[in-house]
Amino acid sequence: MRLLEELTVVRPDEPRKIELLQGDLTCIPQEHAVDVLVVSAFPNDYLPTQGSLIGALHRAGLSVGDLARDKQADLRQQFSC
Repeated sequence: MRLLEELTVVRPDEPRKIELLQGDLTCIPQEHAVDVLVVSAFPNDYLPTQGSLIGALHRAGLSVGDLARDKQADLRQQFSC
């Protein structure tokens, strides 16, 4: 993974970082472990195509379509996402 940009958010307890990384998101090394992975897709279109992140995640054993069908939270109305 290559770090392209970093933003530090100052908080009362401790600073937090937002990092923009370039690399294979299906093989994130431990030093770049994430809490959230944001994936862009058309509404209800999670077809795992060859050149897409959704396709790469599918080939790695993670179905974005399955996750979308069994959401813990649906934020589309509040945040259009």
